[in-house]
Amino acid sequence: MHMIHNVVTTIKWTDRLCFLLLSFFNTHTSKERHESEVERVTAAIERRRQERVVITFDIRAALLEECRKIAQERRYTRLSRIHVSDLLEYHQRVRTALEDDQTSIAYHIRQWLGFRNKNEMMLRVLNRAVDLVQTENEEDNDFHYMDFNVRYQRSM
Repeated sequence: MHMIHNVVTTIKWTDRLCFLLLSFFNTHTSKERHESEVERVTAAIERRRQERVVITFDIRAALLEECRKIAQERRYTRLSRIHVSDLLEYHQRVRTALEDDQTSIAYHIRQWLGFRNKNEMMLRVLNRAVDLVQTENEEDNDFHYMDFNVRYQRSM
């Protein structure tokens, strides 16, 4: 009887040791397995912080004003977002305006004097918005510009 008890305790002890070793290796080898939910969220927040576009307050206000104007003109039910096609159209308008600016001599003089061009800054913001919509917005055809304003921009 004593011998059976020793065998059972040995089996329990080895099972417990195997369980502890497996749980240790599962939690400490994040390269071999997927990260935990908390690690993924913190990595996403850090990545978003690093990818923020640095802009002036004027550009931020102009973006919000233009997007709101588009939403009102199209009579969207929610004014905090616009359709992706509207974003792409706005992007194209700013790109065309910048290309027209770059052909003038005044543009080059302002550049030489160190003045910022509003169309260049707006195009940089809209490029980030278009990239965001194309990568993260698979099922939704709307650009949430109010969320973009908070999460993906930083004022100088």
